[in-house]
Amino acid sequence: MCRFVVIADSGPQTLMRVLGLFAQRDFTPVRVEAGRSGQKLSIVVEQDALAPAAAILLAEKIRASVCVWSVDLSMGVSVNGKGSVC
Repeated sequence: MCRFVVIADSGPQTLMRVLGLFAQRDFTPVRVEAGRSGQKLSIVVEQDALAPAAAILLAEKIRASVCVWSVDLSMGVSVNGKGSVC
């Protein structure tokens, strides 16, 4: 399971821009949580069945968004018959 913690500007399109990056890759998150505090929006997205390299690339894409201030990625890596996944 991969967990993305995003801190971003609290603009009205920020949440959809972040989630849109998952949708572009045909990912449906397991869990999404968002909360606003002043000008800051905190977004937590949990995604399963994601290869570590894909998770890192997705975190970099999120981080490159103009409205995003920071991204923290944590990966619970397990090994199955097909290799490592989040």
